[in-house]
Amino acid sequence: MREPAFRAALHDAETAALTGVSRALVRLADRAVATLEGAMNDATAPMSVRLRAADAVLGRLLQLRELVTLEERVKELEERLGAET
Repeated sequence: MREPAFRAALHDAETAALTGVSRALVRLADRAVATLEGAMNDATAPMSVRLRAADAVLGRLLQLRELVTLEERVKELEERLGAET
């Protein structure tokens, strides 16, 4: 781990692995949302299942909103710092 070349290669391998996983998750996203929607809309499903699906949707929506807000704030800070230098 002390060798810069090794650390760089490890970083590249980790980045490639995470990129692959991210792409796989994006491909599954539409099906996941459809599954949650189906569970929420299934009148024959137990209420606990429908509530869990609704909770998952709302929780992820709030997380997404937080990420978007944070990204906007970071971008604004970076622009300010760039203007000051």
